[in-house]
Amino acid sequence: AERLKRKYRKEIATDPDVFSHCTDTIIRQVGDIRRMVDEFSGFARMPAPTFRSENVAEIARQTLLFLEVSSPDIDFEFRAADRPVMLNCDGRQVAQALTNIIKNAAESIQGRKCIDGGTLPRGRIVLEIAEGAH
Repeated sequence: AERLKRKYRKEIATDPDVFSHCTDTIIRQVGDIRRMVDEFSGFARMPAPTFRSENVAEIARQTLLFLEVSSPDIDFEFRAADRPVMLNCDGRQVAQALTNIIKNAAESIQGRKCIDGGTLPRGRIVLEIAEGAH
């Protein structure tokens, strides 16, 4: 992914930002998987959390983008304030938890069947990041 980004970044005429976001997401996900595999093989448990101030809105946005690309038959909507939403957390573990939740939602949508044999409305997943309680 890093080589693709370096080699083709300037050649991408359509949606260069999407290309950049996708390659960045792949690079980050591969790094996260590598670290998790290393931890699992060494200790057979989840990696120890590394807490730091993270922009949870950006983590959520990147996670949703990654899954949106893999499920083009579902409409995705992301809602968040224009300003960063900071949280003291392990960004990798939060991203993994969000990935699991969104993947489960996508699989549920893809597994739907219409009882009368008709067509179902297009699936939709909305991810909203907000500060405080609603």
